[in-house]
Amino acid sequence: FQWRYFHHENWLPYDKVVAAELEKAYQAKREYLLCKINTGEEDTVYEMTLQPPGEMRQKNIKSGYERRIVRQTEAYFTDMSNLKSANRRRSEMIKLETMAIPTQEQDLSAYLQTKVSIEEAAAQDLIQMAQIEQQEAQEIS
Repeated sequence: FQWRYFHHENWLPYDKVVAAELEKAYQAKREYLLCKINTGEEDTVYEMTLQPPGEMRQKNIKSGYERRIVRQTEAYFTDMSNLKSANRRRSEMIKLETMAIPTQEQDLSAYLQTKVSIEEAAAQDLIQMAQIEQQEAQEIS
């Protein structure tokens, strides 16, 4: 499993020492953990809320700022990265659909090849999203 925190629209990994502390506390079914993390400028103390799993957070003790944290498999984060790519492809598809269809044969061929490629990728994305949702539903039950 990997431990990550949500920062600027991305799930970033904790360093190995912090991740090991989080995992040890999680396995011990602790509700909270105080953790000192070097943020580059100074050591910052955070209160980590580990229970219930769907509501895990880190809270900066000094500022009170909170952010979400998660414990997931590496595959989960790979899937999330793939979903971001899927969203970009969907945006490309919408942009492509709003473009005028080229009138020149060569331009039309390139347009159609691009459109087919984007639609095939979008279909694969939908399949992958369904698989992720199914996996999450199984983990919850």
